[in-house]
Amino acid sequence: MIPDERPPIEVLRQASPAAAEEFQRLRAAVEDGVLDSPTIELVLVAVLAATRQDASMAVHARRALALGVSPEALRHAIVSTLAAGMLFNDAVGALRAIDCLAPTVTTPAQA
Repeated sequence: MIPDERPPIEVLRQASPAAAEEFQRLRAAVEDGVLDSPTIELVLVAVLAATRQDASMAVHARRALALGVSPEALRHAIVSTLAAGMLFNDAVGALRAIDCLAPTVTTPAQA
């Protein structure tokens, strides 16, 4: 894979603006439910970590942190995926990513 620091949605937007718009509309529709935004981001981080989607996991980890989800909650969600078949080294890599991302995001308490 070629390293690319752009958010995944920007990569999609460059390739197909219409597909990116529809993806964002789908996200908005899914977010309109009983789970609040921080919980949705927590679930997404766990799923994306378990499926080794590193770039997307980092995007959603930053969103979760910005919404006030603690680094400890993110770590717990990632570790919880071990029972669902996540490989140990993948879990450790995701945990390291949280350790790197957490200090870089402004939380509501810091704002």
